Amino acid sequence: MDVRNAVAIVTGGASGLGLASARKLAAAGARVVIVEPMGSETQVTMKIGETAVNGVFRERITARPGDILPVAPQAAMAHLFSKATSERL
Repeated sequence: MDVRNAVAIVTGGASGLGLASARKLAAAGARVVIVEPMGSETQVTMKIGETAVNGVFRERITARPGDILPVAPQAAMAHLFSKATSERL
């Protein structure tokens, strides 16, 4: 299937099979939007510049694919992990 220039919405794409699927779709040329609904929290994968990051919205948000969401990171709430080991830094 040719997914170049397609938009792929991956629910459950923050980890495991969903994340692997999202990476494969992106490598094949799709624009990937990852949503991880978890009750009142929503996990999203986004880009800050050229760096992909995962984030959590603690409040309920209303968003559609392609929406631009204002993000203001809070240093006290940031958790950094090693890319090599996935251990918290």
